[in-house]
Amino acid sequence: IPGLTLPQRLCYFSSCFFWFFAYARVVFMLAPLCFLIFGLKIYDANFVDFAAFAVPHLLAVFMVSDFLFGKVRWSFVSELYELIQSVYTLPAIVKVFLNPRAPTFKVTAKGETLGEDYISPLARPFYFFLIFNTIALIFGAARLIVTPAESFPTSITMMWSGFNVFILLAAMGTLFERRQRRATPRMPIAMTARVKLGKKFYTAEIRDLSIQGCGLVLDPAFESLFVEGSALEMTIPGDPKFVDMPIHIVIRNARREPGALFVGGQFEHTSLEEMKLKVLLVNGNSQRWVDFQTSRERRIGVVRSGLFLLALGVRFSLQHFGHVMLVANSKRAGKTFKTSQQSV
Repeated sequence: IPGLTLPQRLCYFSSCFFWFFAYARVVFMLAPLCFLIFGLKIYDANFVDFAAFAVPHLLAVFMVSDFLFGKVRWSFVSELYELIQSVYTLPAIVKVFLNPRAPTFKVTAKGETLGEDYISPLARPFYFFLIFNTIALIFGAARLIVTPAESFPTSITMMWSGFNVFILLAAMGTLFERRQRRATPRMPIAMTARVKLGKKFYTAEIRDLSIQGCGLVLDPAFESLFVEGSALEMTIPGDPKFVDMPIHIVIRNARREPGALFVGGQFEHTSLEEMKLKVLLVNGNSQRWVDFQTSRERRIGVVRSGLFLLALGVRFSLQHFGHVMLVANSKRAGKTFKTSQQSV
């Protein structure tokens, strides 16, 4: 673009060049296979070189990253985030080079809900990455036995491939889409409310809020009264804006919790003024959102971050593969039933 200064051009170049991370991530996933399976010397260094250059570099990268960004982004999360993007970003980069003016911007859908658990179709390429890196580890173990003279580069590359498996397990867990029926996020709060059911008033605590509804906590003795489908009128005592006009709520679910009754309600405004009041209740206090974000900003360190991601990755990837087996068995049972019907 004409008229840009050199610093501006460098700034734009830096932001555009970032997207080449996709190439690096794909290579990082496939490179260990080259040595462990095919014997290609992709890592040509001895123990002294590795200890003098690679180890300090890796330690410095993780320590500095944790020091600068540890409260808002834990270690290894960027690796996971970029890995999942890389497989689909890399072809897009190639298309941009082939025809720079062709790409168009696609708007991401907002407010979607999920009625059931399912495997994201984006997961398919990562099955191959996980299988290849697992096979590479098996070849590496065999290489340690067959060629003990190359034990150092083999063990280092196996650690590399093992790290890939660790990140891929987290990716598989991420790509297992769990049921999400809420179209809008809920903000956790603690606010006293007064609800009217029939002709009686009850004291409740608002546990969370969204533009569509709220969660209320009441005395468990009222469990038989607050049932699904019941209509409530809610006011906020002590706040003049929310005393004169009640906010109407319909109970969508109610469940017993230890020492409390939790009620999930959906807002059902009856007028434009009530809708404005509801929006004011949900979004009128910006400090609430600031406090919520601040409460989430905590540093846990590199090691705890890795263990946390590993635990989540193993747990959700097991659910992922369990769901795959369940779907496969269902399809197999359906084919068997269809074949039996045809035979009859």
